[in-house]
Amino acid sequence: AAPTHGCTLGSSRASSGYWQWEKVQACYELVLAHEAKYCARFSHIVRSRPDLTFGRPLQDIRHYSQTAVTVLHRRGAWLDDRFAIVPRALADVYFRTVQSYFTCRDCGVYRSACKLFQSLD
Repeated sequence: AAPTHGCTLGSSRASSGYWQWEKVQACYELVLAHEAKYCARFSHIVRSRPDLTFGRPLQDIRHYSQTAVTVLHRRGAWLDDRFAIVPRALADVYFRTVQSYFTCRDCGVYRSACKLFQSLD
């Protein structure tokens, strides 16, 4: 079970994804360590499940937004967890999503209020 957080809004949905997003954050911490070690900063960070395949090559990374997270569109899902192209400026928000679990934020913080996502379509 996920740690206790005291939220009532969407708590079953939040709890079900807690461990997944904790692992996503752990991977992000490795990216930060790499950037620090080599004194370099990525323009984008790509998150992809290892079992995901594409029917065509992705475009050059410079094609993707610097102001929005590019995700796959999946009907009925507020955030597709399989793939994202994340501008470095938004990486802390996206890759530390698990922190929302402890601050009781809902999906609206990421989608409606911030307008951070766009479809890969």
